[in-house]
Amino acid sequence: MANEQITYEGLLKDNDFLDSAYHSLRGMGENVSEDPKDILDTFLTKRRYFDVNLGATIVQGNQIKDLPQDYKKLYSYALNKTKAIPNFGEGAAPLGDAAIDYTLAAISDPTNLLSVLAGIFTGGTGGVLLQAGKETVKQGVMATLKSQISKQGLKNLWNVSKGLAAEGAVAGGGGALQQTKSQEVDMALGNRKEGDYDVGKIALQGTIEGIGTPLAGTVINVAGRKVVKPALKGAKNFIQKSVELANKDGSPQVIQDVTNILSRNLMPLSAIDEVSVRLMEKSTGEVRPIQEAAEKLALKMDDRIKANFNDDKGTELLNAAMQGKKGALDEVKKIDPEMEILIRDWAGYVEQAQQKAMGSSYLSNELRGIYKPKKNVPYVRDIYEKFIKVDRPTFNSFMDKPENEFLVQELFEAISKNKKELGVDSKLFTKDGKPRFKTEADKLEMTKRYAEKLYNTDIDRTARAGALIKKKKIPEVIKRIYGFNFSPAVRALETVKGVIDSSSRIRLGSDLADSLLNRKLAIKADNSIEAARKYAKQTGLPEKEMVPLVTTMKPKSSVPEDQFAPFIFKDSKKTPLVTDELRRVWVTKDQASMLKELSEGFDGRLPKDLLESKSLWQDYARTFSGIQGYLKKGKTVYNPNAHARNALGAIQYTIGSGNYMGLIDGLSLLVNPTRRREISEAVGKLGLKGSQVDINQIMTRIGDLDKVSQKKLPNMLLNTFTLGVPRLEKKGIFGTKLERKVAQGIAKGAQKAYVATDDLGKISTFLRERKRAEKIWNARSVDEKKLLKQKFSKEFNIDGRSKNFESKLLDEAAVQKTMNLLPVYSRIPRILEKMRKVPVLGSFTAFPAENLRNKYQLFKIAGEEIQEGIRTNNKELIRAGRNRLYSQAVIASAPSVAAHTYNAIEGTSNVEAALRKTTPPWSRNHALAIRKGDTKKDKDKYYYTDLSYNNPDQFAIDFIMPFMVAAANGEDLKENLAKTITGIATKQAGAFLDPSMSFEAGRNMYGAVESMIKGDDDGAAKFLTNYYKIAEPGLLQMAREAGTDLDIISDDIQRMMTPLYFGEERKRFSDTGDVTDFLARLGPNINYNTYDPDTGAPVVLAPWSFASKEREFNPKKNLAFATRTLLGNSNRDFSDGKDAISKMLIDSKLNIDYKKIGKEYDEMLSEEFAAMKQIADVYSSYKQFMKPQELNRLLLNDKDVRGSLGKQGIRFLMSNQYSIPQGERLSRDNKLFRKIRDKNPSVNINQLSKFFRQIESRYESKSLSEDVPEEIEFED
Repeated sequence: MANEQITYEGLLKDNDFLDSAYHSLRGMGENVSEDPKDILDTFLTKRRYFDVNLGATIVQGNQIKDLPQDYKKLYSYALNKTKAIPNFGEGAAPLGDAAIDYTLAAISDPTNLLSVLAGIFTGGTGGVLLQAGKETVKQGVMATLKSQISKQGLKNLWNVSKGLAAEGAVAGGGGALQQTKSQEVDMALGNRKEGDYDVGKIALQGTIEGIGTPLAGTVINVAGRKVVKPALKGAKNFIQKSVELANKDGSPQVIQDVTNILSRNLMPLSAIDEVSVRLMEKSTGEVRPIQEAAEKLALKMDDRIKANFNDDKGTELLNAAMQGKKGALDEVKKIDPEMEILIRDWAGYVEQAQQKAMGSSYLSNELRGIYKPKKNVPYVRDIYEKFIKVDRPTFNSFMDKPENEFLVQELFEAISKNKKELGVDSKLFTKDGKPRFKTEADKLEMTKRYAEKLYNTDIDRTARAGALIKKKKIPEVIKRIYGFNFSPAVRALETVKGVIDSSSRIRLGSDLADSLLNRKLAIKADNSIEAARKYAKQTGLPEKEMVPLVTTMKPKSSVPEDQFAPFIFKDSKKTPLVTDELRRVWVTKDQASMLKELSEGFDGRLPKDLLESKSLWQDYARTFSGIQGYLKKGKTVYNPNAHARNALGAIQYTIGSGNYMGLIDGLSLLVNPTRRREISEAVGKLGLKGSQVDINQIMTRIGDLDKVSQKKLPNMLLNTFTLGVPRLEKKGIFGTKLERKVAQGIAKGAQKAYVATDDLGKISTFLRERKRAEKIWNARSVDEKKLLKQKFSKEFNIDGRSKNFESKLLDEAAVQKTMNLLPVYSRIPRILEKMRKVPVLGSFTAFPAENLRNKYQLFKIAGEEIQEGIRTNNKELIRAGRNRLYSQAVIASAPSVAAHTYNAIEGTSNVEAALRKTTPPWSRNHALAIRKGDTKKDKDKYYYTDLSYNNPDQFAIDFIMPFMVAAANGEDLKENLAKTITGIATKQAGAFLDPSMSFEAGRNMYGAVESMIKGDDDGAAKFLTNYYKIAEPGLLQMAREAGTDLDIISDDIQRMMTPLYFGEERKRFSDTGDVTDFLARLGPNINYNTYDPDTGAPVVLAPWSFASKEREFNPKKNLAFATRTLLGNSNRDFSDGKDAISKMLIDSKLNIDYKKIGKEYDEMLSEEFAAMKQIADVYSSYKQFMKPQELNRLLLNDKDVRGSLGKQGIRFLMSNQYSIPQGERLSRDNKLFRKIRDKNPSVNINQLSKFFRQIESRYESKSLSEDVPEEIEFED
């Protein structure tokens, strides 16, 4: 008799199967109800995740292997039954459920993160469609391949799979590992002999997994073509579809659609074409080495001045020498030969800056005359202390100087000689020249007030072209008030910067004009009408509104001739800045608005913000922006752990971009100073250096302080809210000369180190991209090279016959990819900087925004490289795209794979689910490596570290991590899909919308003051503690935590700064004397290393754990905290609800509203049921790593753990059911009934009791696996 066909519908009625599946699921910690469909669907879902998702394979595999022998038999029986269900057609499980399960499980696999990211950032349907389809057809493909591959073929496939895994094809390697783990589970179930691995099947799955990813086209065309092609006939259609979909991931239309979406909503400067952005970056980069050299020289000059020229006579001599006065330089040489060399070097830097300025093709002749270097007469800029970033002495101290005794009288004389301008400005005279003052005392008082106004710092008034305009005649007394040429060192630097700053926008405008004209994106015309007509003729498009690329403001005007022009220059009466020919260049109005983003603030000045004004409010807004900068600086620059994260992030970014070999190139520069300087200067000129996003955001915010008009109160706020960091940076604690020097050296050194780490990562990436660009170039055809040369020449206005033209082209190709693959400050969304004074904008916004841009660009670039490589048969392009995807897959999935591997080896995988329920929300879905306590004192405890903390891509990955964790735990992702997506969106938006640190510091300071006024000392202490933690720099935090660990900080401070919660114990170094444990708690964490028990190979997690602090997980105390917290909240609400019901029933004056009473009681029970459901969830997770007897004994006998949960409630919990505690059943509350009889005898107690029982019946003995009952409507 033939065996009866097992079907999905049949298993729903098969009590033996249902019993086996139910008990084995419960044994694995699954909170399943007794509903047959729930049992079968849950079993199938978990098994699908087991088959597809590596995390689920490991977690469930450990759960299955840990089952008692009887339960293993039950699981094996149920498994064999489900395996017999047909995959398709009659008797199969619902196909939609299977497809959804396989899709969600696949995309949440840590080894398939690449597929997810590809789907998100390129819009490529290939990744997701392949994952959805591959599991449904995998068995058929496997069977076909098996029937057609010889033993040698299997061996070859095994080698291919290993090769792919080694190169970074994690999906293929993950498939092989998954099949290995699956076979080990079969061994544990007795379905396979111990050690009897089917190597061929492992190799096959590894290959199929590799084929089934969005890398399919690359894998087939490059890695596996020669080996597997003869064996793929049976799977031809599937594979061809895979190739089409994989290649479609990089198709221009898909990429263009997603580009447009991200451009409009998220991406920085993405609406502007890449060439224009690069022209801006190059314009800044080309002069950066000159400015950096001038900055170093100015510091050296300052040291020599303090040593040998520290008086007015010395200042006068140095100014004369810098102005080329005959004999002055010789006098300087006699006093200090080194200073004479410095002045000559400075003159050389000025000449270099002038030569750069003269490189603009549209520079006016008048301006060329100013720029043109003159023999033996260096250009030197007059500077004024008032307009320079320097803390000036107070006005009163300035007036107290002996030489200023008659300054007020001298100023009045100067005003009297120029009543038309100075007289009106000082308000001493009317426009007609008539005096406004009445007495001599009025005159002196008004003049003194004007002197103070002239004295106060006003950086906003520094004109952009001020360094180039011929010097205006300023009265000597006003020069003295301004602080004329007060410091030769500052004057030297400001001269170089002045030429650079004032010419940079002219050079950029000129370069853009030539590039736009060459690319037919601009038109030359005499007016807008002619421009619109010419543009329409050139493009074949309808006429558009045109605006000039460049416009001017008249000398005394504050309104430009065309407000929509991207570049606005202010001419003087006699000195136009640019030629009329540049004014004839026109662009569309839409393009002009985008180009304006480039011109505003690109040259190192602060980006314009959205709150510009001269009000007192603006001063405070700028102050809080500066506070935000210093607070952020404390958490990054002055934080050793942040430096480590910055370095690890730079390394991982370089690897993830496909440039891991560049690290060797970059590190080799550390031992070759000469080569390092050469490369550093070269990449600096290309605009690559100094683009670290955090530092630039910090300096932009600190730069806002320079615009504060009233310094006293803002300075007090600044130092108060930042724990005095600004003062400490400049003066140290006591302000001694030595202390100042040390403090300033530390501040500069820490910032330089933070930037240097980032620069090294960018240089390493560039060096490898440059080598790759050369290989790709050499593989191109002659015609391809010709077209690319013509394109590059037009875009960057470089003569194709010029020296090293090809090298410049390859440099630019490498820089463009580096700038797109790594975080760059100049490319962050402008809105983040324009809104920097808005306190509700998050503290660390630049890096998350750049991370999204970088991931988008990585998949876009890789897709284009693969597609172009296939189209042109350029294997170097294919290899480049493939390596990027491989490398990104490794970096994206490495923390999760490392954590899974470590936990599996250490035997702590079964602790993970329980741990995740108690970890902080920000790390709950991260890759957590867990180790068990290894001493007698902590043998019942676990320790864990967040490996995702150091992953620079974590912000992007966090969009899918909750799915990945849920899949690994065997949860059904379909059930809470909407809730999970909402949670992810809320969390990720917090990076941009959470209140800033300066806002939080201010809020807590206000709370402390308010509490003090009310006499609430405890409240004030709490607010002040929160404020201190926000303001505390990372280095201070580390020192405080070390002091706590070493027990050298007072108990009061310890209790205030690090309070202990229920059951917690303070960790002490003296507990174990273990230095590695001590360091792990501070951040330098090297605790997470182990060995593969089979091969003895080391498993080192230090690259991900190093700057991530180790934390403790104490199962008993965490369980007690969970039960107390959950039940405590529901008990309080139950008590309040009962009081409310009692009041409604005992008041005889009120009509009894049973609808309202019923709703109140139902809500009380609903909340308590939800609390018990969460406790059941925790209980279930604990069953995965604690023996049932041990866990039950803990719940029954330990009062701390049990809390208010009675023994009856615990017994129901053990059976996964809810029971209303006896004391909370209103249907049996005789005390309540007696009170009602006394106060309101008209109430029918029997009817009321029955009413309560009806509500209770909805909850009593209900399975805790079921959802909370829906709210019902009660009749009146």
